[in-house]
Amino acid sequence: MNQKIKNRLAQLNADYESVFGSPFRHFFCPILYQDEETELCQAHVINKSFRNSDRSWTIQRKDLDSFYGSLFEADFLAIQAKNLHQVDEVIADKDLARQLKPEFVLDGEVVEHYYPKGDVPPAHSQITWFTSEKNVQLALKRSPEAMLNAKKEKWEIHVDKDIRLPALVSLLKAVHLTLFHLLGYLHVRSSSGYFLGKTVLGDFFLKAREMKRDETLDLAKTHFTQFANLVRPILTKPCPFKGTLTDRWGYALMNGDRPPWAFMIFVRTESHVNAILVPTMYDEETTIRFFDFLKNPCSTINVRRARWEEDKWEIAPESESETHVWPEGQFDAGLNT
Repeated sequence: MNQKIKNRLAQLNADYESVFGSPFRHFFCPILYQDEETELCQAHVINKSFRNSDRSWTIQRKDLDSFYGSLFEADFLAIQAKNLHQVDEVIADKDLARQLKPEFVLDGEVVEHYYPKGDVPPAHSQITWFTSEKNVQLALKRSPEAMLNAKKEKWEIHVDKDIRLPALVSLLKAVHLTLFHLLGYLHVRSSSGYFLGKTVLGDFFLKAREMKRDETLDLAKTHFTQFANLVRPILTKPCPFKGTLTDRWGYALMNGDRPPWAFMIFVRTESHVNAILVPTMYDEETTIRFFDFLKNPCSTINVRRARWEEDKWEIAPESESETHVWPEGQFDAGLNT
C-alpha cells in the first residue's frame, strides 16, 4: 500500500470515527458496508479514462473496483468514440474494434470475423482490410467458395453498440462515490447512502461476483433497470454545471414546504453531463415520494438550486424555485455509429 493510500485511509478512518464513534479496523467499504481485511486501491470517483473529467479519487476495495470497471465502465467509455471515427478506422484498430464491436452483415445475417494470428482454417476466408493509414488482415467465418458466391449480395458493416446498461450502472456508482467523497461517512450512515451503496451496488456485487460474464449481465438487466428512471443525460447546451464533484452544485427536489425528497446530482463524463436523482429518505413521506417517482416518474419536477457547503446543503429560498422537465422513457445513452 503506497503512502498516498495510507494517508487517505487515515483521513477516512478519522471521519468514520467522528460519525460512528469508533474507528474501523481495516476499511469500512461504503458499498458493501463491511469492514474486513482485503486489498485496497486508489480509485477515481469518475473513471479516469474519461477525458476532461474530475480527477478526484478515493479508497475502494480492489475486487469491487475491478468488477465494476471491467464489466460496465469499460463499455461506458465507448461513448467517447461517438462520431470520432469512420467505420474503416474502427475495424482497422483492434482496440477500437474491441470496444465498439463492429459487425459484418450479409443479407441480415452476421458473419463473424476475427484478427488471425497465424494460418486461417480452410473453412474461413482471409481478407485484407485497406485504410489510408494501414492494412489489416481479417478472417471471416465463411469459406472462400461461399464468399465468392456472396460477392454480389448485400454486405453491410454495423457499429451499433447499446451502452444504456453500462452507462446506468457506471453513473449510479459514480454518484454514490461523489457523495461519499463530499459528505464522507455522513452519506454512508444515511438511509440514502445505504440505498445507493448497499441495496443498489453492494447487493448486486455479492450476488454476481462468482458468476460468468453472461450470467452477470443478465442479472444486471433485471437488477439495475428498476432504477433507470433516476438517470438522464443533460441535453441543454451549454450545461451551467461542471459536475457536483467539481463545483458542489446540484438541485433539491421539493414538494411544497416539505423537506426535499431527492437531490439532483450532476456527473460529468468527458463532454457529457448526466443528472442522477438521489433520495433523501428524511422521513416516511419523502421516502414514499421517492419510490413513487421511481415507479411512476412525472415529466416535470419542482427544484431549487443547492450547494454542498462543508457539512450541509444550502438550498435556495422558495422564491427561486424552478420547474424542470424530467424526460419520459427509459434512460437512453445508446451509441450508434
